Amino acid sequence: DEKDTQAMFKASYLFQFSVQSDWPEDDKTGAFKMGVYGNHSLYEELVAKYATKPIGGQVLEVLEILDLEDLEKLHVIYVSKEKSEDLELVKEKTSTYSSLIVSHVEKGLERGAIINFVIVESGIRYELSLDNANSKGITIGSKLLQWSTNK
Repeated sequence: DEKDTQAMFKASYLFQFSVQSDWPEDDKTGAFKMGVYGNHSLYEELVAKYATKPIGGQVLEVLEILDLEDLEKLHVIYVSKEKSEDLELVKEKTSTYSSLIVSHVEKGLERGAIINFVIVESGIRYELSLDNANSKGITIGSKLLQWSTNK
């Protein structure tokens, strides 16, 4: 199933984005919170494969975001294609947090994402915006920069 395969790849990427990036000191205590908005398969994949793995010294907590009214402070939030119309709202609601916004939407970086999944030669890759990351106080690791499609 193509959706399940994409969920596996995206889960792996989201975990690597988390491990290979650095947040401000204030965000390095308590649980490392990752939210998924609009993709139940991805949420299940993250819980099954990564929920017991630490991010730095923090325990990973994976949350499924069903309603943006319930959006809380997250380290990482993924916005699916199906919820693309809400990307700007997610950006607005996380404007005071150091949240790494990851999307899979048309013109995701221009619309506020820090990392946006793209399909390249039938495979999933990603593009990223250092400006968007810097505005949130998030440092993107050199490996992530090397692996992105927009070098």
